[in-house]
Amino acid sequence: MSTPATKTCSKCREVKPVEQFNKRNAAKDGLQSRCRECVRENDRAWRQANPERKREKNRAWREANRERVRENDRARYQANPERKREIDRAWRKANPDKKKMADHRRRARKACAVPQRWIVDHSLGDPLACWWCGRGLLGAKVTIEHVMPIELKGPTVPSNLVSACSTCNSRKQETHPLVWIAELVDG
Repeated sequence: MSTPATKTCSKCREVKPVEQFNKRNAAKDGLQSRCRECVRENDRAWRQANPERKREKNRAWREANRERVRENDRARYQANPERKREIDRAWRKANPDKKKMADHRRRARKACAVPQRWIVDHSLGDPLACWWCGRGLLGAKVTIEHVMPIELKGPTVPSNLVSACSTCNSRKQETHPLVWIAELVDG
């Protein structure tokens, strides 16, 4: 049985060449009933009607294919270095505070690269309890915290690094340790 050269789209009812239809093995003729243009239009309408579901689907796919996304991004950046520089420039202009923090972290890593496993094993105090609030970290998300923040010229050396719960780490941010302790005592 030979494949016909044309087919009628079930949605727009136009007769089109078979090249304008996607394949579908379950169909008798091996092609979808709607043309590619109608399928695209239907997908576009769904994305506009369900933006949050589309974002969630994209996020889930990116999580499941993290390595593939990194490879694609790396290849795109290498193929378009000027475009990457433009994107970075625009981001730095829109986020001056984040840029400053990223620079501090980069300089700290360069000054003293300490393996995270070593820090957890040798942190001052109990590595199974938060340095600031004392809550147990067993089964919780453990973070490495700078006692004197990088933004306040705190070095990335073992004596300035402690294990902390993610709550204390995110709340303290670049607060001076004495101010932070006062907040903990008052709060």
